[in-house]
Amino acid sequence: MLNTKLLLSIVISLIVSVSFAQKQEFYTVTAHSGLSLRKEPSLKADKITLLSFNKEVHLVERTNIALKVTDKGVLLSGYWAKVETLDGYKGYVFDAYLFKRNSTTENLYLCEGDNTRCKTKITSKNFDLVIYNYLLEGSDIEQKIDHDTLAVYEYVFNSLGDKLIEIFPNTPTDSVAIYHTLYESINELPPNHNVGDEWYANRVVWEGQEEMKRIARKGYLFRIPDTDYEGQENYRLQKMELRDTLVILESEFSRRATLVYKNKPCTYLINKIILKIVLFNNGKEIDVKYLDVTLSYGC
Repeated sequence: MLNTKLLLSIVISLIVSVSFAQKQEFYTVTAHSGLSLRKEPSLKADKITLLSFNKEVHLVERTNIALKVTDKGVLLSGYWAKVETLDGYKGYVFDAYLFKRNSTTENLYLCEGDNTRCKTKITSKNFDLVIYNYLLEGSDIEQKIDHDTLAVYEYVFNSLGDKLIEIFPNTPTDSVAIYHTLYESINELPPNHNVGDEWYANRVVWEGQEEMKRIARKGYLFRIPDTDYEGQENYRLQKMELRDTLVILESEFSRRATLVYKNKPCTYLINKIILKIVLFNNGKEIDVKYLDVTLSYGC
């Protein structure tokens, strides 16, 4: 009987532990000058350490202790929150300087502070744009939008999903909005690696994208949505009323077809993330630029 109770207790503990892990909320520090981590939820409490900009923490406990501060003439309202850093510090911070991540798992590609090599800077006439913890293909860490659109390539294994973008206006601006969509494609899978130009010219292909949606923001900081590859493929299957399949063919590149389109075995791919950046002043659009990011799927 004792063994049964012990086993039941272990099972319950494991369920609770898994449930807790699944519900973890991670946040990014948005204060460029750093955010004080304190022993108690009070401005008079001792400081444990200073959390650098872009440092990641996970939420331990929310409090109902409200706080208001003025930062560079802007009134910020929020609450004290108990957090823990990934390197083991635990204490209280003002949550107006935290930006929630989409993911519930630890970010393994993280650079703290304003380390130049851990971010990409894109410039234009009316604003500069910085993507933190993100590098583009090539050695240039700064690029310029000369026209309406800048087409770039993602660095290998460095996903754009869940990254922070910050806009720095260079002209009078009331507000900024960023819109996001995915550019998708469905391609017929070659029956073998010996197909010629005629087959490629007549193969079944679909390309398209959904309507752009405005993404989450906190001041001039924006959070790019996660890219759910499997979920988006399932959505495309349902919307286009396609049939899923699993066909493995001998071909030069991809060997696996996962859906049927126009009676042909096809592969599905999210080719690009497209961002639309809009600046407003006096309620009117004053600038619109596009960032066209081709995604990386490996070496």
